[in-house]
Amino acid sequence: MAIDSEDIRLVLGPVEPQYYFYTKDGAVVKSLVELARTIELMDEQTFKHHVADSRNDFASWINDIVKDKNLATEIKNMKSKEAIIRKIEERVLQLRRLERKLSEMEAEKKQFATQLNFQKKPQQDVAQAVGGIKEYLYGLVIGIIIGVLIGLLV
Repeated sequence: MAIDSEDIRLVLGPVEPQYYFYTKDGAVVKSLVELARTIELMDEQTFKHHVADSRNDFASWINDIVKDKNLATEIKNMKSKEAIIRKIEERVLQLRRLERKLSEMEAEKKQFATQLNFQKKPQQDVAQAVGGIKEYLYGLVIGIIIGVLIGLLV
């Protein structure tokens, strides 16, 4: 499945308020960037509450709410604050680069379409001119024929 700019905005942007992540110490997380900062600032006891042998609340939130299955899979079994932070920051950077690249490609696509339209326009103008000339010639020939017929009848 291809990822597009909208997918990236959904992953990097803030989630809806009903999906905010609330840490044990009361911090509120609204996006991946905030999650990395929040983990960095949280004490070890709070971190261990969310990342235990049997679970990783951060990976679950990323998978279920942020919808970044790749990142969730990568951090699911991580038990180190530093490793999780690093992986989240790498993913954010990767997605921002991809978003820039997609934006550049979209701009190039629009520019190409504009150039293509400019190239089509002269061809369309020529086709219209030829059509007009044909109509003129048909009218001229019909006029001559009618003139000759009238001349023969008179």
